[in-house]
Order: sequence, then structure tokens, then C-alpha cells
Amino acid sequence: MALIQVNTDDALRRQIDTAVRMTFGGEDPVAIQAIVGAAHRIIQDYYRSRDEIESYLRLGDWIAPAHAARFWRYLTASAEFLKQPEWDAEALFDLEEDANDFMIVFASRWYHNLGQTVTREMRIFATWYVACNPGILRPDAMPEATITVQMEAMSKALQELSRADRLRAGQMAIEAVKEKAAS
Repeated sequence: MALIQVNTDDALRRQIDTAVRMTFGGEDPVAIQAIVGAAHRIIQDYYRSRDEIESYLRLGDWIAPAHAARFWRYLTASAEFLKQPEWDAEALFDLEEDANDFMIVFASRWYHNLGQTVTREMRIFATWYVACNPGILRPDAMPEATITVQMEAMSKALQELSRADRLRAGQMAIEAVKEKAAS
């Protein structure tokens, strides 16, 4: 059996990129939630270990006020799901379809804020997210949330599609970038 050695930064990158690929691939949202939730746990632990948890909690500053309550609901629900205090096979977890999207965008942002270079999967996902959900992220806090003229047309087209088709568009974007990089 081969030994796999991985540091925390690499594990975090792998978790975020895997969550992106799984999301665009239309895979199990509960599995995606577990992966992206684990990524957030690494990020929280990083800030907690430096006694800077307030910096982590400032991520709410990146969200337009009209959407802040929904974001905090997603973040709280994810944390509660992942740390069940008692095993209860009958306990239910309500997972809204776009909760994972929120979580991936913020995990990617934190990854960058930790001094890491974002991957093409993270960049594509952030662009896709902003195009599908204009107005949720604050451009003054997250420059990548700024809608350019070119992106506005893409945004309108994506918003008219079903979620499955929007996810396929994201998958196609990743495949196109991989093909271009390979050539």
C-alpha cells in the first residue's frame, strides 16, 4: 500500500477542487457538503490556532446585506451537520441546493487569503457563481464579484438555464480550460 503524504494547504486545495468538480459533475450534494465543510473546518482551525477567529467571521462582510442571513444559515447548518453531538439515525439535515455553492466560493476565497494561489477550478467556480448569482457578493469586498460587460451577457444566459444546465456549463468551462492548457 502506497503512503500518501499531504500537508494542510495541499489537503485544503484538494478538498476545494474536488468539491468544485463534484458540484459541476452533479454528484451527491451531501458528499459535497461533507468535503467543503471539512475545508471550512481546516480554515477555521487555522484562524483559531492564531487567535484570529474574528478574521474568519468577517467573511460576512463579503456578502450583500440582503443575503447575509441566508449565508449564516448555510454556514451554521453545515457546522451542525458535521458535528452531531449524539448519534441520531433519525435526525434530518435540510440541505438547500445552493448552500454548497456558497461554501465553495468562501472556502476558495479563504484559501487565497491564506496566501495560496487559487486553482483554475476555484477561479472558474467563482466566476460561474458570480454569473449565476449576481448581487450576492459585495464587489467592494470581493473584486471578483464585479460584473463586467462581457460577464453580464453570460450571467443573463446562465440565469435562464436550469440548475443542471448551469452545472453543465461550469463543467464545460473546466474541460475547455484543461484542453487549452494541454495543447
